[in-house]
Amino acid sequence: LDVPRDTSKSRSYRRAHAAPRSDRKAGEFNEAVRILLKEGLTGPSQRNDAFLTLARHWKSQGRSSEETADLMWKWIQEHNNGWSNEYRASPASVKRLAWEVAVRCIPPKISPRLRDPDADSLDQFKKGFVNMAARRGTVQDTAVIAQLPSRTLKSLDRDYRPKLGQMIALDEVEKVGNYSTRLNLCNRYLIPRETVLAYGDDNPWAK
Repeated sequence: LDVPRDTSKSRSYRRAHAAPRSDRKAGEFNEAVRILLKEGLTGPSQRNDAFLTLARHWKSQGRSSEETADLMWKWIQEHNNGWSNEYRASPASVKRLAWEVAVRCIPPKISPRLRDPDADSLDQFKKGFVNMAARRGTVQDTAVIAQLPSRTLKSLDRDYRPKLGQMIALDEVEKVGNYSTRLNLCNRYLIPRETVLAYGDDNPWAK
């Protein structure tokens, strides 16, 4: 029995409309970093992978081995959440491990997309993002919710991902869902009232 082929799901279609592989890798890595910085360890046997991820993240920003080791040590002190048996048994040995990982770490190829944006470009992006969301989104009691495809965000800033990632890490924006469109992946964002009032040109609640 011949079954009609769904051309919309063909390999060539998916290849043409999927995000570039490097973008997907960068996005996944950036999301892992965000979770670690915000939530810390969330279960057993995570410390080693966390150190490797954070070392690559901070070295990708151009930090030295000494700076990276210091940041990792501070992070494990504040975010071990009681899940690291090594830290409980011997904090000094974990501090030494942080140094060893930092020295041996080589930044990944995706590192240019994960570098921290400078303050001016980040502030400019925040204003543009908030104003775009306010124009396109729905105003609720305590937040604005907007559906913004990646293609639309690229029109605002082609290298928007690290900037948006920082806003998410700072709880200035929350990604609350996504769905696929014919053109690309579309994300739904929740922008708290405080963020809208801090960076927006207008107060949508005053209308």
